[in-house]
Amino acid sequence: MIRLDAELRALQDLHGWRMVRANPLEIVYADELELTVPLVQGAADIGGASLGLLRPTTDGPTAALLDLTRRALVKSPPATLAALVRSTGQLWTAARHMRDELNILKLYYPSEYAGDDKGFTATASVVIPKHRAKVRLAFAVGPGTLLAWPSVHAVTAVRVRATTVYGNIE
Repeated sequence: MIRLDAELRALQDLHGWRMVRANPLEIVYADELELTVPLVQGAADIGGASLGLLRPTTDGPTAALLDLTRRALVKSPPATLAALVRSTGQLWTAARHMRDELNILKLYYPSEYAGDDKGFTATASVVIPKHRAKVRLAFAVGPGTLLAWPSVHAVTAVRVRATTVYGNIE
């Protein structure tokens, strides 16, 4: 029994998922994201699945990236439970990579994050002392970008808008 428990833990560590409850099916990815799938007569109801954070947060881009992950799952709906789990894991891994990059950006530049109907927008204020200017850069990411992340096409699909706050810079 101890050996089976150790093997189960090793598999959970390898794949990043661990089961919390069997009915409804509740599984947790990376000790952060919870996927709940209701069971109807013993079969998974993929359409009734819900995605949430174990510890809800309003700090940083996590909540907006969770909404983006949900939109990406709606845009490309999985047909089976296995596909749902696989897609959710891949999308959340991509979202976590984006979050890490945005947190690095936040270390150097004041940043704001917002989600809307189209996706997710990160805005950073950059001061350019040599030109005595300040620019606000807005990076917009949609569900399609998250689905294709980290390919080069996904990175080039990130929409960037620059707005001069003050100074003479083009």
